[in-house]
Amino acid sequence: MKISVIIPIYNGEKYVYKCLDSVRKQTFQNIEIVIVNDGSTDGTKEILERFVEQNSNLVIKIINKKNEGLPQARKTGVEHSEGEYIGFLDVDDWIEPDMYFEMAKEAQVSNADVVCCGIQMDYANKTKVMPRDIKIKEPISGVEALEYLHNRTAIFPYAWNKIYKKEILEEINYPKGNFVGEDYTIVVQVLEKAKTVCMVSGKGYHYVQIPDSMCRGGYNKNYIYAYINYRKIALDLSRKYPQYRSCIYNYVIVEYMAMVIAMGKNKIYNHKMIKSIQRAVRKNLVSFLRSKDVPIIMKGSAIALSIHYYILIIVYNVIAKL
Repeated sequence: MKISVIIPIYNGEKYVYKCLDSVRKQTFQNIEIVIVNDGSTDGTKEILERFVEQNSNLVIKIINKKNEGLPQARKTGVEHSEGEYIGFLDVDDWIEPDMYFEMAKEAQVSNADVVCCGIQMDYANKTKVMPRDIKIKEPISGVEALEYLHNRTAIFPYAWNKIYKKEILEEINYPKGNFVGEDYTIVVQVLEKAKTVCMVSGKGYHYVQIPDSMCRGGYNKNYIYAYINYRKIALDLSRKYPQYRSCIYNYVIVEYMAMVIAMGKNKIYNHKMIKSIQRAVRKNLVSFLRSKDVPIIMKGSAIALSIHYYILIIVYNVIAKL
């Protein structure tokens, strides 16, 4: 089997070499590297050309296109890929040498539509392995995986710590632009179509935490689309899978709270959105508080937000300083 590794890049000159070098060092040999240069204006293109020259033994495709955002860059990569399986890699991250070997081995044994691996979050001065529900030993269905996803156990809402059968990625819709939750939008669609989802043990993907990245910055207009998108997906999924309604809304409540916290970071408050979020939190608060999968700190945050949004921001700022 062949794996196509799609790497969308926009102005990634600071990170691109380490990212590509981690792919070069993979113990799984049958890899096609598909680089989508999404309209970079820095020195990315020159670094890519130099890397190709220095690694003529690797199968590398470079697609240069105008900037349309991460999801559309991924779509372009899928369209130019030849592998039976596809993996995504963000330019500011890197991977362990055996990551694709372990996932390919599982894919060949189980014929899985999706295979997931563990994640390590790399901060400037520490690392953290994201916890997973290790009770899952056997393949599960895509619908079962939706429950784990929304309970935030075992299945993570990221596009990049997985490999997928190409035909599934060819059937989904890729949103336009950049916004919080774009990976979640893709993963949900994939899991709905997947018959079999498997997991491999151990961390494989290094998720590098960048302080000024979109998901850790302040509020901007993209959050409006993100909020509408989360609300739409939650409504759609809860109608299709009513047995998972509670965990679906528990998931989006946490995302809603993150949006309010983002407003507090740069003091830009969308009061209309805040009121709508508070209504959703209050409506689902009892279920949220009863859930064994919701951390106590999130339960306290939801109570704070249901009283007044600024209490949530104060609580967050206090905890962030600890």
